[in-house]
Amino acid sequence: MAVQPDAPVTHGEFQAFQARLFEHLERQSARVDKRFDAVDARFDEMDARFDDVYTRFQKLEMEYVAIKAALARLEARLDTVEERLGRLEEQYDDLLAALHRLEERLSRLEGRVDQIAAAEERVAVRAEVDGLKARVETLRDEVRRLEQRIDPSA
Repeated sequence: MAVQPDAPVTHGEFQAFQARLFEHLERQSARVDKRFDAVDARFDEMDARFDDVYTRFQKLEMEYVAIKAALARLEARLDTVEERLGRLEEQYDDLLAALHRLEERLSRLEGRVDQIAAAEERVAVRAEVDGLKARVETLRDEVRRLEQRIDPSA
């Protein structure tokens, strides 16, 4: 039934119109609710993703803090190692200088030992010569005694 713009509306027509309007609004409301449900599901999914990202970010932040602390400890240890290495280098230089001094001293002592050995050889030869001279004198004395025994006038 077509409604005329200026014609009066009856109660039955109004109720039929109202029923159609409410059905239409309910369908629209159901479609809107479905769309909101879909949007809500998408937002829930996005919230879950943001929660995952936030959780990962927190873990990364904790790892960053731990790495930063570990780096500070390593830098402190490196400073200590560098100090110790510096002291060891100084000690090495001192030991090297002492070694050179000992080598020089050893060289001088070897020269002295060689001189002493040569002198001892001369002393030993001299002592042997002196011993032989003494023996020759002893033998001469014996020869003289024997000669006197053989020839008492001589």
